[in-house]
Amino acid sequence: DKNSGHVSVLLGQAEPQGVAVSFRARTEVAVGSEPSSVAVGYFDGLVELWDASSKVLLKVLHPGAVSEMISPSAHVAFAPRAHLLAATAGMGILKLHDLAAGRENIIWQAPESWIRDISFPLDGTRLSACTVGTNGPSVVVIDVARGLIVSTNATVGANAHSGVASLSADGQRLF
Repeated sequence: DKNSGHVSVLLGQAEPQGVAVSFRARTEVAVGSEPSSVAVGYFDGLVELWDASSKVLLKVLHPGAVSEMISPSAHVAFAPRAHLLAATAGMGILKLHDLAAGRENIIWQAPESWIRDISFPLDGTRLSACTVGTNGPSVVVIDVARGLIVSTNATVGANAHSGVASLSADGQRLF
């Protein structure tokens, strides 16, 4: 089909288990609070937003790079109860996309860092990002509403190929 190499949404009702990705290597798929919103991050840094119910690519949020060797893998995460999508936008850049308002802004930036993982707790008020930079691996916790860094926490064991970060449901504990 004309979207070969991109996401193919195979479900009529767009439930998360019905999302399938075709031949292009992807790193993450996130399903929004409205089941028809699907974000996909690829190994070359490309980030796409899809409408699963109509099987239409809505927007390319980040174009990715010519080579996977010069671009970090893309990561995506929806806030559980809002129309907010966090997505990487190249080396050390994390953007917050307000899909309802049609706005985006850089919420965190560290050009020397690779972003390994991003996630929201259940209340969606904070965002955690596992990063690996020149000072080693760390987890950055960001207050979403204020766009401020709440804490930066050194970690052990994360590297450019592994490492995750999660906040507890109340956003108070880091795992």
